[in-house]
Amino acid sequence: MRKILKWISIPLTAILISSLLMVFYPRVNIETSNGLVSVGINSLSYVLAADGYFGGSVESADEACNVNILFGSRYQNNVATGNITKIRVYADYGNTSHDYRMGVYSDSSGEPGSILSANNIVVDIADGWTEVSGLSIPVTSGTYYWLVFMVSARSTYVGYGTSGTGFYKTYTYGNLPASVGTHSNTTTNWMIQAYVVESVAAPSISVSPISYDFGTIQPSSTTNTTGNYFTITNNSTISTNSTIQMLASTWTSSGSGWTHSDNASGVNTVAVKVSTDNGTTWSASSFVKYNAPYNTVWTNLAAASSFKFGLSLLAPTSFNDGASNNNTIRITAFQS
Repeated sequence: MRKILKWISIPLTAILISSLLMVFYPRVNIETSNGLVSVGINSLSYVLAADGYFGGSVESADEACNVNILFGSRYQNNVATGNITKIRVYADYGNTSHDYRMGVYSDSSGEPGSILSANNIVVDIADGWTEVSGLSIPVTSGTYYWLVFMVSARSTYVGYGTSGTGFYKTYTYGNLPASVGTHSNTTTNWMIQAYVVESVAAPSISVSPISYDFGTIQPSSTTNTTGNYFTITNNSTISTNSTIQMLASTWTSSGSGWTHSDNASGVNTVAVKVSTDNGTTWSASSFVKYNAPYNTVWTNLAAASSFKFGLSLLAPTSFNDGASNNNTIRITAFQS
């Protein structure tokens, strides 16, 4: 499976108040004495793409294929809409002094139609799978295609199954024809396969606003944003689910730093909660966790729509350095 990623980084800012000095910092910064805090979001989105082979997969026997004959079988693309990037043929006995020519044809009411691939895909034959790559042949999920091949000399034993739809046609070895034309039908499923790479559009998500000042914090205090302060917008054409996480287990600092907790604050230990119901609920299941599994903040967010959330900072019960502490929250959006 492939993942298509996009990050949107939002600086998280803290303001330290130490005696009468106020200092501003550029990332998720929390002072270990009384301070003001700003929080932002780093967001990630991805799609899982289904790639794989379709074609003949069960071998009943093999046959010594003759030269000057075009062979093919009809297969449904049950992988995905995308592009064929590789074609391969299976031989129980091959000879590297011989060549395959392979191609892909459209289906015309159950019969082979027109060639879709470049008509000169040539590769030396070897035992087992012989593959050619570097192709880009657009195909549609659920559609039938004809995968065809020729051999440059006899004594190439290609595997096949016996319960399918195939054809053969006398044709001089060379560039494959633009269309198959007259041919003889068979029930042969040749061991020829095509590899499809799914075409996927990367989700596009955005967040607004990019920062928030919590104000002055005290030991053991709880400080909230408004319940719907942050907005995540799904700018893509697919629905998404979203999780929330803290990116580091330790809030970095020029001092001793804070430990991030997944469930409670403590001595030099901070925790953060999220609310998606306008601040009504800040439950145990709403902690922003560093350790997986992460909590889900939204499911099935429709394309071109958005959701809102707020954050709650649970300050350490006590802290003993006066430096700024930094961390980053990430929203991960993935295809529903």
